[in-house]
Amino acid sequence: MPKKKIIKKTPAKRTPKRKKLRDANKHEMHFMGLVLMFAGFSFYAVASFFNSTNNFIDYQYASVVEAEGAGEIAAECYTCPEPAENFPECDLLWETNVCPLSNGFVADVFSDVPASYHGYKAIVELYDRGVVSGYDDGSFKPDKVVNRAEFVKIAMEAAQVDLTTFDGEACEFSDVVHGDWYEVYVCVAKDKGWVNGYDGNLFRSDQSISRVEALKIVMSVLDYDLDKDCEPGNVEFNKALTTFNVDADAWYAGHVCTVFEDESVSLPIGDLDPGHAMTRGEVVQMVHQVMDHQGLL
Repeated sequence: MPKKKIIKKTPAKRTPKRKKLRDANKHEMHFMGLVLMFAGFSFYAVASFFNSTNNFIDYQYASVVEAEGAGEIAAECYTCPEPAENFPECDLLWETNVCPLSNGFVADVFSDVPASYHGYKAIVELYDRGVVSGYDDGSFKPDKVVNRAEFVKIAMEAAQVDLTTFDGEACEFSDVVHGDWYEVYVCVAKDKGWVNGYDGNLFRSDQSISRVEALKIVMSVLDYDLDKDCEPGNVEFNKALTTFNVDADAWYAGHVCTVFEDESVSLPIGDLDPGHAMTRGEVVQMVHQVMDHQGLL
């Protein structure tokens, strides 16, 4: 009888429990490392965001300076960007016209220029740069008409013109009296070819500045050249004249065409009304727009 063949079964290899435990711990450590790295990155990102936001708010909201029992605030306090929802801290500013500071009284830059005023930003920025100023009663009087002498001063302050070139000699204008506050501005402007007078060698300092006079002067003072395409016969020129109802032979046609083509200065469409007497609010907006176009802001 044949002998039975005995087959020995080789037991399957088993991973020792300790090795399994080590592998599990190893994977757990890797996972925890990834979690910690993600948490660290998230914390850094959040911290950076709040730090940059706080730096912005710290810059925008100037500290209160106590003066004779009442606080005064720097103009930067009023330059919260729009839309306000990007910086919730600015909501209070746009709603109340007062900076959200709790440590003391804060007054508006000008009592008659609320943040809702359409020319608010321009007025505040030019005031902050020393281009314009207010009145002793704390007002700006944006609706007050500007005369020719006042406008020349504003335009030259915007350009930071060096007035030391004035030698004190009498102007060519017979109605500019030596010693008048505007003498230096008008005389320097005349010497540089920025302003012209009227028949009889008159400047007429007290006469209100018209829309087109203001446009021509500020463009001259701030070195804003006329567009070479703004010449009679060109399509752009004709389009500008039609838009503002301007005669082709008007001396200011090239200036109107240039700002129209560049979209730099806001002018009333349909009827330019060139002789319109400019107010302080309107003047500041025009000067601000030209400064912005010329990269001076």
